[in-house]
Amino acid sequence: MAAVVASAIAAGSAWFITFHAQQENSPQIIGGIPQAILSQSPSLQLAYDRYTERGSKYIWGTNDCSVFLIDYMKGQGAPIKKRWTTRELFEPAKMDVFGYNFFGYPPEQSKAGDLVVFRYIGTEGTEVGHCGIVIEEGEQKYVVHNSSPYGGVVTQSADGFFRQAKSLNANLRIFRPKAHAHTI
Repeated sequence: MAAVVASAIAAGSAWFITFHAQQENSPQIIGGIPQAILSQSPSLQLAYDRYTERGSKYIWGTNDCSVFLIDYMKGQGAPIKKRWTTRELFEPAKMDVFGYNFFGYPPEQSKAGDLVVFRYIGTEGTEVGHCGIVIEEGEQKYVVHNSSPYGGVVTQSADGFFRQAKSLNANLRIFRPKAHAHTI
């Protein structure tokens, strides 16, 4: 297992913990969302504000990855009235109703504002899933997601997120807003 070194960095008025795994090809994980990204995205800010109002930690069914994604979608104007799980978020017909198209393109072609949902068979033999939002900063792509193993909302390199899905033999779907004219 890789050794992990933690360092605190200041971003605006918020503090973030950065974990650098000392192993080749390990994803960089940033606890929270950098303020520069939040200030560019009212929808992401809304989702993050709701996450913090619920206690700033991962709670399955109350403050998990799908709840975070739904809050983001609501900020984009999707009139979702109930909590969806990754099972519903994974369905192209359901996502289409709320303004997101499924394209069978590879993860490398994802762009800011895309929603990433994957499903896989967990250790208990049941189907489980995870989801997040693609963001970009400069030339770098990241996925913001609420993660149980990391204790809450994190910003992770997109490559690391997609590698994680692949390592789980997950079925991955990327949904793009129909009117991709808006920014994240």
